[in-house]
Amino acid sequence: MLRVLIENDYKIAIPEPLRPSLAVGDELLITTDASGRIIVAWRGRARLALVNLADLRRLEQGSLNKAQRLAALEHARAAGERIRAARHAGDVDAVTLLRQLREERSDELVGVR
Repeated sequence: MLRVLIENDYKIAIPEPLRPSLAVGDELLITTDASGRIIVAWRGRARLALVNLADLRRLEQGSLNKAQRLAALEHARAAGERIRAARHAGDVDAVTLLRQLREERSDELVGVR
């Protein structure tokens, strides 16, 4: 954990591990957004945001959702390969493929297959 001291005249001491990221003379701009998050910018770009734990949890949950979407995409690709192999065809109509994929997914959800 790094400790940053905010002095009476609002000077801050940059901890040693963070110093390589900053050049002598860099100006740090510190502000808050409408949600109360602290935003730190330098060299013309926002670089850091301090967020509350509830926001962090939502961000982490979004990462899980991304993994779920990627898994669903892989499932769709595999289903397309199965359909093409079953039909012995190189090209499958996209509408038909989506319809069949939706039917398979619906059947899986209700336990038919």
